[in-house]
Amino acid sequence: LLGLGGSDTDISDDKTPLAGGMLTTDHIAYVQGVGNGKFLPYGPMTRAAAAQMLYNLLTDSSREMYYSTSSTFSDVSSGSWYSAAVSTLANADVINGYPDGSFKPDRAISRAEFIKLIVAMFGVDESATASYTDLKTSNWAYPYIATATSNGWITGYTDGSCKPTNSIQRGEAVTFMNRVLVRTCDTSYVAAHLSSLNTFTDVKTNLWCYAAVMEAANGHNYSTSTGSEVWTSLK
Repeated sequence: LLGLGGSDTDISDDKTPLAGGMLTTDHIAYVQGVGNGKFLPYGPMTRAAAAQMLYNLLTDSSREMYYSTSSTFSDVSSGSWYSAAVSTLANADVINGYPDGSFKPDRAISRAEFIKLIVAMFGVDESATASYTDLKTSNWAYPYIATATSNGWITGYTDGSCKPTNSIQRGEAVTFMNRVLVRTCDTSYVAAHLSSLNTFTDVKTNLWCYAAVMEAANGHNYSTSTGSEVWTSLK
């Protein structure tokens, strides 16, 4: 499971944001592809990839406060690409493992687990409510999903469901994260500078999450105009 807590921090419950916070105005590239020029937008986001995404978005002060390269998880080796991310977030009590001592880095993370992980970083709004056909108020994920709904981060599906137990797709994950961070892609800049950008063979311009993936995979400086980003240069 993914959890929230705090030992040497200001985190005492789910209503309190993580000490140090996350990057909200510095638009770094916070995701990468999976190799061979692909992003796999419809592929599941793994627990390791979710941890790495969140780690990438920590502020310098948060990372310095909790930084660690070792953990007690039996299946997270010190040389793995996600070791620092998992170890640091575990040190911050943002994530935890399973009763058998494992973290299961390659396991797909569910929509509810991913939403909890992100919402808990900013704090839960206990007054928030949500109405989905497949989510009861008694569900452990209800306060997180309700907060995300109230904040406008998720809207659910056209059939009235939110599918909390479904694995979250990689394209869905970056779309959600961009909404949280209020990041929007300057598609005009992207179209004019494709040769300089990180692009993926399986993320075409007509894909529903194309703009979200470009925003997440390419660091950039920007200004804002009428509520939208205008990219000025690449990082």
